[in-house]
Amino acid sequence: MTSGGLASDEAARWEAVALVRADHPGWVVIWSRLSGEFQARPLFRAPKDTVASGPTPADLIAQMNAIQAAAPHRAEPPPGRASSSADFQIRSESS
Repeated sequence: MTSGGLASDEAARWEAVALVRADHPGWVVIWSRLSGEFQARPLFRAPKDTVASGPTPADLIAQMNAIQAAAPHRAEPPPGRASSSADFQIRSESS
């Protein structure tokens, strides 16, 4: 394979990473050329050093879904706290 082919394969993998990231915002997703696999680490509460990995995006997503299903359920934010960035309001304190 030519170096142009390798660059194109690498670009395609990073495009796949971008798609997985967009669909799974609770994860940090990368392509590891060293290990030759896609990898993801959860941004939610999970056991230390939890990593999903797979040779294809579909394999990675399957592991991510299994890890997320086994993770402790995240509690709703306390009353008066923002639940998303869209709900966030800046409150000014009176002097």
